[in-house]
Amino acid sequence: MRLNIYTLLILLLPMSLLHAQKQNTIKTDGGFIDHFKIGAGLSVFSIQAGDKNLNTMSLMPNVDEEGKLVIGGQMGGGQPGYHVQLSAYLDKEEDYKIPFGISHNFMGAAQTRPASSQGVLTRYHHDLDLIKLNIGFHASILDIDSSEAKIYIGPEIMYSFVTSSKYTEEFDFLSPDEKDIEVANLSKADAARWGGLVRLGVEGHLHKNIFVNIGLGLGVLNLFGRDDERGELFTFTNRLEISESYVYFLDFSLILQYQF
Repeated sequence: MRLNIYTLLILLLPMSLLHAQKQNTIKTDGGFIDHFKIGAGLSVFSIQAGDKNLNTMSLMPNVDEEGKLVIGGQMGGGQPGYHVQLSAYLDKEEDYKIPFGISHNFMGAAQTRPASSQGVLTRYHHDLDLIKLNIGFHASILDIDSSEAKIYIGPEIMYSFVTSSKYTEEFDFLSPDEKDIEVANLSKADAARWGGLVRLGVEGHLHKNIFVNIGLGLGVLNLFGRDDERGELFTFTNRLEISESYVYFLDFSLILQYQF
């Protein structure tokens, strides 16, 4: 499924460039930028790695198909957050824009091991923050006049900052005579990476100067800056890890914008 979406975006991106070529020039009344919109809203980040990648595998120690012990980060699924964006529109028709964005996603995972024969319930928690800075270029590829909306596509450069993981183990003794124990550890150091994505979205007019912008980006988080010594980007320990793999992701955003 992921490959089909990537293929679609690869086909659509040249269409946006052809559309830009047909326009020849960007129509403005003077200056490079015609107007701005600022907005904020929801961000959902999702790693696309399958069930055999350490970034998304179980927090509990497991044995893989080759008989090796593995410990994952369990950061699969949608990770919520917020997105703030300033867009510079290069023409009155809003066919071309340069978006500047910042997102903060709260990455978290939890897992519970059933009670052991000694009557101990174990809970695992793994938390970190992902902060992303984006700049890109979007071009309109289709006008929807009846809805006052435009479908756009374009590339973005992304600088990402991953905070230190907080990994916690809670030992819950089922016997009322035993006191529960919590062990917290700060694990891997902070990390910064360069990556990129292609975003496909729709922007529509709601009321007066208010607009809605919905986008879905697909890309690679760590194209540059990978550190094999640190290990995987979203795990809490580098034990048993020999490299940092590429992190493919989906990035969904839904924001309300104000034009000024």
